[in-house]
Amino acid sequence: MALMYLTKSRKRFSVSSLLSPKFFYFLAVVAVITSSFNVYTSLRSEKNTPKSEPVTEEVDSDEKVLTKAEDKVLPKTTSQPELNVGSEPTPAPKPKPTPKPQPASTVTRKVLVLDFDPIVNGQRLHNLLGWENPQTLEAQFVADVKSASGNYVRYQIVEHRQLDDFPVKADGFDYDDESFLDCWNDPDRSDCHMPDEVDYHKLLTDYGSDVCALRNSGAIHELWVWGAPYFGYYESRLAGPGAFWYNSPPLTGTSCTKHLPIMGFSYERGNSEMLENLGHRSESAMSYTYGGWEENRTSHNWDRFGLVKSQSPDYDYSGCGSVHYAPNSLSDYDWSRPSSAKSTCQDWLNYPYLTGATQQIGCSSWGCSGYGYLKWWFSHLPHFTGVAPDGKWNNWWRYVLDYREATAFGGVPQNAVTTTLNPWQELLSKFLAFWGNITTALRSGFGSAAFEKK
Repeated sequence: MALMYLTKSRKRFSVSSLLSPKFFYFLAVVAVITSSFNVYTSLRSEKNTPKSEPVTEEVDSDEKVLTKAEDKVLPKTTSQPELNVGSEPTPAPKPKPTPKPQPASTVTRKVLVLDFDPIVNGQRLHNLLGWENPQTLEAQFVADVKSASGNYVRYQIVEHRQLDDFPVKADGFDYDDESFLDCWNDPDRSDCHMPDEVDYHKLLTDYGSDVCALRNSGAIHELWVWGAPYFGYYESRLAGPGAFWYNSPPLTGTSCTKHLPIMGFSYERGNSEMLENLGHRSESAMSYTYGGWEENRTSHNWDRFGLVKSQSPDYDYSGCGSVHYAPNSLSDYDWSRPSSAKSTCQDWLNYPYLTGATQQIGCSSWGCSGYGYLKWWFSHLPHFTGVAPDGKWNNWWRYVLDYREATAFGGVPQNAVTTTLNPWQELLSKFLAFWGNITTALRSGFGSAAFEKK
């Protein structure tokens, strides 16, 4: 057919004629007609072919993609009712069971610990002042996080470096034994140095390691820093490219090429405060992931999770609450209120298959303590495989642990979600791909002038 077209033209047929733009246009028309016929055939045969649902799966990954091997969600098929061959009525189809979320496999996060616990009057500072043992606290914290994350997060302390030193402040001030005890023993703390902030850049370079080099090589994932009150730590801070608010300003000007979470812990406090630090880090990471967070609003899933009835006059229920507000709280840190409030929090254990179901929840659900509440709150944070309909991971811990890695590939790996196209969409997609190849070949062979109007 193509040869007949060419022989009817005024120009004499030649091999170069087959390479002309008009010939490729003709091929494109033929391709469209052929594809349309194939779609028509597939539509006719599709009527008697049972459909299967697409499988949503999360790819296997190494440390670069955070989770090493998350479980796959199995495809589900729709059962077909039997034909009515007699006078018996056709039985109603059985309702499709609600899918069950699959927990994510455990991931290991390696931690370097810098423990500023100077020897004062012959004793470690935490012993001298009757405070907690940092290593005991961090061991319990590791266990708490693993349990509360559904066994997803396994922190591994690669080194606990105990330092006989006070950390240097951002303005260069450095406590000694006497000046720190003067600060602590002063009732109004007027002897404490201000500004209080520690020099974070020195933390990364001056205490036995190039911390960013360790992070860049994958030797560690996080830095935890121990100290006393007035050592100048934020509860959490984020360094690395694209660092954002992490319950503190981002740390810029470092040599880190990956995100480095820096946790500031106090051995004057306990495990409840450690979880609270992680909780505020989680709130920051999820707010950044969803582009914001407000009470009295349910614009996205993070809004819905953190909803608090007492802070949301337009709603008569709570989600799971926030770090400071339980679902039934009426004020900050109101974690021991026995009276209940309507909450959707238990429904979040089925994420992303939410039904909106509510139940009455009071402090008896977590033992009426702040420590119990924070473990309860973390246990409801989604920690499942796959990707939700909003395009975010079903495992929110990925954003908490390493936002930059979790949002690589434009948010999720391209093969993490399977999208089923109808036949006409498939036809259009194939044609556009085909036409793109044709025009690319023509432009490379004839130059862009072949496509310009004369």
